[in-house]
Amino acid sequence: TAVAASSTAFAAVLASSTAMAAVIASSTAMTAVAASSTAMTAVIASSTAMAAVAASSTAMAAVIASSTAMTAIFANSTALTTFKSSTALTVKTIPTMTSNTAPSGVASASSIYSISYDAWNAFNNASGYWIASSGVTTNSWVKYDFTVPVYIHTAELKNATSEAQCKDFLIECSTDDTNWTTALTGTQANNTTLQIRDVINAGKYRYWRLYCINSYNASYVGIDEMQ
Repeated sequence: TAVAASSTAFAAVLASSTAMAAVIASSTAMTAVAASSTAMTAVIASSTAMAAVAASSTAMAAVIASSTAMTAIFANSTALTTFKSSTALTVKTIPTMTSNTAPSGVASASSIYSISYDAWNAFNNASGYWIASSGVTTNSWVKYDFTVPVYIHTAELKNATSEAQCKDFLIECSTDDTNWTTALTGTQANNTTLQIRDVINAGKYRYWRLYCINSYNASYVGIDEMQ
């Protein structure tokens, strides 16, 4: 912890491939580095160090669990690119859903207009979308249960041309499907352009949902696609 907090001491660590390799391989050491803004500033300033972090499952697990590390990485475009391209951890995305439970995971929603606009349509990568009950235009959500905790760094959202027009929204995550953490807030464009956003949030969560605060449509709220 003392080494990570000292710019001089940590610079010496970065200058030594042996020392850096030892830090990268140690979950205890990496936890200390990830929690230190001084150490993370030094790591992201070094393409070699950042590449070493991205190549290590131990190091990636430590930085993903740290809000300090996540803030530092997302503030540096070069480091962020290296981080997102890491293959040290298993990459998991929402699959192209064909029902609320197929091919894997579970899609659900606060309400649906009809079976034709069920929750899984928000994750089907095709025509069709999720719409909440008729007349509901606020405080509605569509959710995906990964069945295991996952870390998410990017969210992709697209509105439809008519009813499924979420406006102000939250991306929320939960470990127990009861207590929710806000990972991202935003306003979706009132068009069908796919919008890609960074999710600057530390930790792994099993449940992720789009919470639509309001809608561009006077009678409905929903979303075309979410990934």
